[in-house]
Amino acid sequence: MTQENPIQNSFPQKKQLQNSLPQGNFEFNGTGWGFACVSLGVSLGSVLTLGLAGPWLFVWALQWFFSHITIDGRSLCFKGTGWGYVGTYLTIFVFTLITFGIYAPWGVVRAWKWAIENTSYEEE
Repeated sequence: MTQENPIQNSFPQKKQLQNSLPQGNFEFNGTGWGFACVSLGVSLGSVLTLGLAGPWLFVWALQWFFSHITIDGRSLCFKGTGWGYVGTYLTIFVFTLITFGIYAPWGVVRAWKWAIENTSYEEE
């Protein structure tokens, strides 16, 4: 006769969670060299312009990144502009500055939300 474990029976049973991510064939076809060149360009541009070119450099990096992603054979297209990012960039910069860096993680999330909002499938 097997004895049941009373401790194990006191916990609710785990439920299998369904994956809520879209299903499909995701592919990134960028190269390490391409990423290195973009990273170097963004870094140099930021230093040489004291961060003033930041929004345009961020957009350039996002255009490279999203142009190398396909989902089920459909390419992504980033449509944001440097001028369109200036307000978000300044908000992140000011909040990060006045909170001595504490706002930085929220700023990164805010920047990526802006990037995703400005990304769509490339028109055929």
